[in-house]
Amino acid sequence: MEIFRKYKRLLWFELVELVEESLSKKTDFESYIEYIDELKMRLVDSISEGLSYKVKGLAVKISNSFEIRTKEDEGFASSDQQEEFRRLLKDLLEF
Repeated sequence: MEIFRKYKRLLWFELVELVEESLSKKTDFESYIEYIDELKMRLVDSISEGLSYKVKGLAVKISNSFEIRTKEDEGFASSDQQEEFRRLLKDLLEF
């Protein structure tokens, strides 16, 4: 599987701004997956504990938004998609 990092070139604060702006709207399921994947790759790229804390903090924001969105819109993500998101999130937070 080839990994395509759509947000790799963004600086940290640009990524945070993009994610927060996106979360304030009705973000599609694929964006949630892309955000969590990008955060995990940023953890892999960096061994800085400070960055790990920032990445995991943003991941929690994304997770909270995802949970709210799934409760508000039952058709937003299937149960398999929800499981996939939660698995990716768990992997990221345990990294």
